Amino acid sequence: MSASEAPERPRVTHTQLRDVLDAHLKYILSKPGGRRAVLQFHDLSGLIMSGSNLKGADFTGATLAGADLSQCNLDEAIFFAADLTEANLEGTRLVAADLRGCRLRGAVLVRANLHRADLREGSIAKKMKGGNLARMAADLGAADLTGADVSEAKIGRAHV
Repeated sequence: MSASEAPERPRVTHTQLRDVLDAHLKYILSKPGGRRAVLQFHDLSGLIMSGSNLKGADFTGATLAGADLSQCNLDEAIFFAADLTEANLEGTRLVAADLRGCRLRGAVLVRANLHRADLREGSIAKKMKGGNLARMAADLGAADLTGADVSEAKIGRAHV
């Protein structure tokens, strides 16, 4: 897929991200004004979210390349077909997270907890210009999983 055919993803600013993080924390704590973080098909590349509680957030198809998600709680979060290339996920909790079709090439997952995470192949297909379909598949190539807990993780057909 060429850059000119890549799907457009709205860029999230630092201010918008802070608002989403604050509202999601209220959602988790069942406080007024809370709402689940749904950042499907958004561009969050390079943003810093370290230490945030994003349990159950939805990042389907999002671009998080180079983002800092270290020490986050991402339990049960959805990263279906998301791009986490070179993202920092050191010490992050991803228990039962949906990482099907997720691109993790060069991501740092040192001491990450991937217990029961789903890393199987998955794809989103979209009709591109000229009628071609573009899809993403799970890609763990060159990801650093030193000390990561992958017990009971589903990794069938992931590119490791």
